Amino acid sequence: MLLRYFSKSPESCLPLADFYSTQPHARESPVDYWVRLNNAAEIADKHLQKQGSHMKNISQEVAMMFIRNCPDDGLSNVFRYKSVTKWTSAEVQEAIDEHQRELRTKKLHSRSLPDRSFQVATTAVSHADTTTVENTAVNAAAYIPSTQARDHHSTSTHSLD
Repeated sequence: MLLRYFSKSPESCLPLADFYSTQPHARESPVDYWVRLNNAAEIADKHLQKQGSHMKNISQEVAMMFIRNCPDDGLSNVFRYKSVTKWTSAEVQEAIDEHQRELRTKKLHSRSLPDRSFQVATTAVSHADTTTVENTAVNAAAYIPSTQARDHHSTSTHSLD
């Protein structure tokens, strides 16, 4: 009786109901929900085994639960191109991993651009073309990040002199 109420995974009279009621918490990441959902499935399966039964396809059940309750709107859109029952646990894991990689890339990219403003340096270039116009001035614009603008501008003005 004590194990039932004070263990880390208390026994339940309805282990499958406990698993199916596992919903994402507010602001929970997809990875955290995926791990928690897998743990809930393992606990439910252990309790079912003690009762002489087991979950028939535990990984498929976890995949379906995750897809139905995915806590991230961007990631849940990935799961819409195929029926819920067609996703395997490995495919869901792969989609979660890819989503995490994209988030990391976006964070790194936003950190690498300290200032989103940029400066444009223009340079007058003269070309000699004897067939049409003898001397044409062309303005060439180049994107120069703000941290390098002074160095480039000073070298470009010296090279034109």
